[in-house]
Amino acid sequence: MENIQFESNLAEKRYLRLLEITERLAKANPAQFESDLAARLMNLGLFYYTVQNMPEAETMYLRSLEIYERLAKANPAQFEPDLAGTLVNLGNFYSNVQKMPEAETMYLRSLEIRERLAKANPAQFESDLAATLMNLGIFYKTVQKMPEAETMYLRSLEIYERAATPNPAQFEPYLAATLMNLGNFYAAVQKMSEAETMYLRSLEIKERLAKANPAQFKPNLAATLMNLGVFYSDVQKMPKAETMYLRALDIYERLAKANPAQFEPDLAMTAMNLGIFYRTVQKMSEAETMYRRSLEIYERLAKANPAQFEPDLATTLMNLGVFYSAVRNMPEAETMYRRSLEIYERLAKANPAQFEPDLARTLMNLGNFYSAVRNMPEAETMYRRSLEIYERLAKANPAQFEPYLARTRIILNYFYETV
Repeated sequence: MENIQFESNLAEKRYLRLLEITERLAKANPAQFESDLAARLMNLGLFYYTVQNMPEAETMYLRSLEIYERLAKANPAQFEPDLAGTLVNLGNFYSNVQKMPEAETMYLRSLEIRERLAKANPAQFESDLAATLMNLGIFYKTVQKMPEAETMYLRSLEIYERAATPNPAQFEPYLAATLMNLGNFYAAVQKMSEAETMYLRSLEIKERLAKANPAQFKPNLAATLMNLGVFYSDVQKMPKAETMYLRALDIYERLAKANPAQFEPDLAMTAMNLGIFYRTVQKMSEAETMYRRSLEIYERLAKANPAQFEPDLATTLMNLGVFYSAVRNMPEAETMYRRSLEIYERLAKANPAQFEPDLARTLMNLGNFYSAVRNMPEAETMYRRSLEIYERLAKANPAQFEPYLARTRIILNYFYETV
């Protein structure tokens, strides 16, 4: 942990030193150096975003945006591409911190610019347009605007299909990623036949790419296998699901052995998904083994880098709490739930926009646990704390959180009726 924090501090100092130099140059000669300053600010914003310092990230992004807006107004041919890229990064940022209206505004501004650029010069700018369309598809899926999401995904797919025909080496990876996102979309709207088609098309491309260049594309292949495992599990094709999960696990085990820093998180996630799968098919011994493997990895990762991995650790502990409740090992279940709660309370205090929904869900699960073991005072406390969070969240974002609020009220009413 100390080593990673030290490296992070050193990186920040390097970024800030470069920024300070570029600011002085841009003040003395704005015509030559303002574009460099905007790029430095964007890189610093990306750094702060990576280390979860969201206020500083937003400040840097907005300073970069202000410069590119002025530059693009004076010289659109040169600087509109940079402006569009900055708007996408801001869209991603606002989406991550749950500021959805601001995110949509940034994405749509980027889309408008890139549509014009691609119309004038498709060879140079259509791939950028496809990327913005993909980001908008992901955004609209997140906010449950499914017709808009499908439109954006399909427009992105159409561009990448055309681009990949004459230039497969460059564009097939993007095509495969687009197909994967469309598979996720169709699965979310219960169009399972279309989802499977997209997933299998993506898998076919990634198998070819991984065979030709395993170092570059094996990780993408493993991710596709993981998504197919989740899909086949959802549609109750359990032998196929297990096959996909185990193929992904085998790849990630080999990758993590060679490069633990990069691939242990993927291995932990795969073990977690396999734990959930084995619990679903009532292979409880195998489920516990996979859950514990995931927990052991995430505990080490979170100790070294809490900002990045504590959320994953909390999720793993929550899943283990659910598992131990199912097998009636109540002391272990309570331990896991409580550890998960402690992490989410800290995370939500530091970043409520991102982690309060997880905290509310954890409190709800603990309420269900205490209700099951007839500890009614603790159950009521957890339910009421969850309700208070969902009331605030639903007031700010009714489309996303009112269903959770309604469910929590129903559970709490049933609780009072039964006690």
